[in-house]
Amino acid sequence: MARLRESALTWSLVVLTVACDDGGSSLAPTPVTPGTPATEAISITVLEDGSDRGIPDAIVTCLSGCDGRQTKVTDGQGVVTLTGHYPLLIRAEKSGYITVAEKSVTDATEATIRLTPVPPEQILITVNLPYPGDANFNPGVSGATVICLGSCDGRQTKVTDGQGVVTLTGHLPLMIRVEKPGYITLERQVTTGNMTVVIGHEWPSYVGEIIRRLGLTEIVDSGELLLIWADTRYFTGPSRGGHFGCHGGANPVIMVREWRGMDFMLNTLIHELAHAWQGQESTNPPCDIIGGWPPSLSGQAWIEAIRKDLDPETGPGPIPGFDDDIYDEKTGKTLSEIPHENQAALLADWYMGTTWGRNPGSVTKADFYKKAPHRSRELEGNVGPPR
Repeated sequence: MARLRESALTWSLVVLTVACDDGGSSLAPTPVTPGTPATEAISITVLEDGSDRGIPDAIVTCLSGCDGRQTKVTDGQGVVTLTGHYPLLIRAEKSGYITVAEKSVTDATEATIRLTPVPPEQILITVNLPYPGDANFNPGVSGATVICLGSCDGRQTKVTDGQGVVTLTGHLPLMIRVEKPGYITLERQVTTGNMTVVIGHEWPSYVGEIIRRLGLTEIVDSGELLLIWADTRYFTGPSRGGHFGCHGGANPVIMVREWRGMDFMLNTLIHELAHAWQGQESTNPPCDIIGGWPPSLSGQAWIEAIRKDLDPETGPGPIPGFDDDIYDEKTGKTLSEIPHENQAALLADWYMGTTWGRNPGSVTKADFYKKAPHRSRELEGNVGPPR
């Protein structure tokens, strides 16, 4: 039994030689040059051991004796057709079946291979939101639909419990789709018997255009960059409303708190999307924006734009209440002294036409070009004009 379970983790493999029975073949050979073996069609059927059920989607590879190296997938009846001459060396395999011994097949037109199935195992899947490891609550997503797309014991659709957990039966690896209203739909490969899959919330339609302009569409659509939107559990205190980062080496995540109204939340989201862009530009992508982004080309360009705007000989000086605002209370640094935060904050206001996320449209493009001309040109060069 232990050996059988161990075998379940491997792909099954069958190697056999098909011997030609010259007298029993019903297929007329294709005319060939004298001395060259005849090429003909050979039907291979892959059956489940102990039954006459054909195994669909099994991979049959001709290793020698065929017209070139042929690899085919069995149809719904477990059948493929190869072309070649005898003898053939072929291999059949499929996940969820264990290796069977080599065998000699004497029926040249209906060679049969039998694969022994491995009993399906229970596979535990946990669906989580990508909260940081210091979250003091269960990040599981309850009520999510998990659909097994392949390698399960029949077509299985389960709904996660209160902890975000479902149990499927099948053979690893298997493919699943996870979906729930208000969340993005993801397809993932499950490779272990106890695996966590992270999903995120849907992105507000308002930020679709800035996502495109920042070049983040691919990582958003693929689920590489995930969103926790309108959080009410993680953020505490009066000042923190958003966050961008990689948790434990995982993919980048943006979190936005539910507070201060939708306009402020959207401004916060654009601020964090700017950090995600900085992470892509970083010399150490995708999340090192503090040490890796400033020395990058875009980081250096922004630092120079800050210098020119603040220098009275080349610009209007600091924006009151913005550049000179104490942004880091621990270090006492102003916003103009923290380049990655300076850019993210200005981009969000510049794009929405707001002041610190309030009163959309109250600040015009002309206002920004007066108050921060060098930075405004830098932003427009990267993402185009504001809304």
